[in-house]
Amino acid sequence: MEQNQVKGLNQYAMEYGLYFGLILITKFVLTSFSQTYSILNMLSLLLTFAVPIVVYFLVKSYRDKTGVVIFGKLWFFGIALYFYSALLSGIFEYIYYQYINPEYLYVMQESISTLAKELLSANNTQSVEDLDLLIGNNGIMSPIQIVYNGILGMLMLGSIYSMILALLLYRKQIK
Repeated sequence: MEQNQVKGLNQYAMEYGLYFGLILITKFVLTSFSQTYSILNMLSLLLTFAVPIVVYFLVKSYRDKTGVVIFGKLWFFGIALYFYSALLSGIFEYIYYQYINPEYLYVMQESISTLAKELLSANNTQSVEDLDLLIGNNGIMSPIQIVYNGILGMLMLGSIYSMILALLLYRKQIK
């Protein structure tokens, strides 16, 4: 006997989070190799601008498929969508940082540090010394710290953006 199972909010968030997570992974890969191939930088930038549009259509699709028109549920769906996609992309990023290219974080920190020193040296030598002291004391963050901060950042951004989307997409129910 076959029963018709209705998907819940969490199942939709996981399914759509998979799609959105794959977009974030693609964006990460393009960004990671953009120093070598400049065209990838442009593609990464296009994906960055496409992310809010994709999320809008995913939340709208959820609303249309389920008939959910309540602000709180749409907002929570958006947050869950960002959580699952950030978790998926975070796992990929951790594997990349830890096993595929362990020197990546060090190289990125060095290039940022060099650029910052060039910008600061023209204005203030004390700032360059402060930057050296800060980098020397803290070093670079571990891959798990980078991923954890990325997930938290995605959740904060996703919460704010999902609130805006929920306001745009919810419909007042007429009694």
